[in-house]
Amino acid sequence: MGYAIFLLSILVIFSLVFAIFLKDQSDSISKQLQELKLLPEDKINIQYTFSKLGSFTSIAALPMHAEMYIGEQFVFIIPGPKQYLNLLNYSHLPILLTSKNIDLENRRYSVKVIRIQSISKTGAALIKIEFNENGFGRSAYTARIKVLDSNDFRKIESIDDWC
Repeated sequence: MGYAIFLLSILVIFSLVFAIFLKDQSDSISKQLQELKLLPEDKINIQYTFSKLGSFTSIAALPMHAEMYIGEQFVFIIPGPKQYLNLLNYSHLPILLTSKNIDLENRRYSVKVIRIQSISKTGAALIKIEFNENGFGRSAYTARIKVLDSNDFRKIESIDDWC
């Protein structure tokens, strides 16, 4: 009986910590959206896949549903609804990708701000983004983005002349 109560209390504590984490993360993301002056109608539902090639590691993640916002010279990608348990992808998101021409690093963001090496449309609904990240060694990332709604195709037309 004591063992069951102990396990139940651990489960309750874990659930509370996880709920607090999700609330804090959603507050942080909504604050970033306000700071970047992005509106809910600017949201593009996407399927996001990334691969990483580092000094000591190579990772190919499974596709996940995410939300993307496109500004004048940046792409802001956040996890989609109900994607918080996909920890391999979630550790990489939210992310703010900027073109080489714009400097957003002076502003305070709680997300990673990374410069895009190259961005290209590989189809009507497909975008390929390559970027590097310095950390323990240098890692090269390739993100593949598939726009899920055909009504959002016109929103991605502005990225052709970035890099």
